[in-house]
Amino acid sequence: MGKKPSFLKLFLNYLGQVRVYSLIDLVLFLIAFHANTKQFVAIIILWLGFLALLESRHDHKYRAKVPKAVWIISFAIGLILLPRPEVVIYILLSYLYTFKNKGWFAFISPIIRGAQNLVLIGYLAGFDTIFPYIVFILIVIRNTAGDLRDTAKDRDEGMKTLPVVLGIKNDYKYIHMFALMGTSFYGWYLTGLPIWWLGLVYIIQVSTYKLTPR
Repeated sequence: MGKKPSFLKLFLNYLGQVRVYSLIDLVLFLIAFHANTKQFVAIIILWLGFLALLESRHDHKYRAKVPKAVWIISFAIGLILLPRPEVVIYILLSYLYTFKNKGWFAFISPIIRGAQNLVLIGYLAGFDTIFPYIVFILIVIRNTAGDLRDTAKDRDEGMKTLPVVLGIKNDYKYIHMFALMGTSFYGWYLTGLPIWWLGLVYIIQVSTYKLTPR
């Protein structure tokens, strides 16, 4: 029997699964589009529910196990706080994204991630504005950059991401971080907050990025 991980190691593993570097990016958009307290709390809980569902279904050996109850409760709370069709669509897209590890489904996974953000930002800013579609494009690019970061691992796991299909051999370790900083810059720009806020966001992203076990 393997040695039981320490409390600190387990805590850091779960903290890494929350992906604080990406969560702070979402927070910027919620501020930019003037989410009220209920919307803010509900969308953050929905985000955590998505991550819990993803980890529960993928069950990576190098990540601490996430009980199914976490995503069920998170999505239920999100729906109770925001009983909206956009939330239902977000949950359905979250489920679809969990099929990323099923061969060719990985090819369209960046589009699904972009669509998740599109429905949330569309709900806040209005689908008749340009903002949801800009965010959609940025997230698709960012998620594709994540696939470029993990090309070798994805190929070994049989996932047909765009980089794998294109025959790209090498990983590009830092491209996702740069893409993440790009979406954060756009979110910060829309908020109108002082420049030091962007610096703080970048510090949080850089300091938490490697916490996620990969």
